[in-house]
Amino acid sequence: MARMRKLPLEEWDESLAALTDRPQIGMFPILAHNPPIAKAVMDLYGALAKGRRLPQRLLEIVRLRIAYRNKCRTCIAVRYGSDIEPDLDDAAVCALEKPLDSELFSAAEKTAIIFADRMATDHLSVDDEVYAALLAHFSEAEVVELAAHVAVLIEFGR
Repeated sequence: MARMRKLPLEEWDESLAALTDRPQIGMFPILAHNPPIAKAVMDLYGALAKGRRLPQRLLEIVRLRIAYRNKCRTCIAVRYGSDIEPDLDDAAVCALEKPLDSELFSAAEKTAIIFADRMATDHLSVDDEVYAALLAHFSEAEVVELAAHVAVLIEFGR
């Protein structure tokens, strides 16, 4: 399968390059081929970050689990967030293979993982029971935030 080349930073539109401090991470070297699209995606990520209520650790756990489900080796290898709590160590990342069997994740984190797994593998199985479990741990605003992150992660991870 043909793949697009990663655009070297020196070939990026100057206004786009000025918007990021980590230009060679993730999908942005590909998106840089089309600066308006790249800027729109950056705006989306910025909006998600600005309205963040959920802990960064939870969002990173969900991101890594979806990367595992999407079989995205690059996504699995990259770690985001400078403010991730120190207890998201290599053991926790490795435990994401079988997270429901691990004591390294809280009940809320496991519930978010179940939601992310179902959205990534069988979105029609996200039923009232799943939402009830989410609402036992998260506010409605937090569930909306989690769902938005999961949707973006699934889309751009594939």
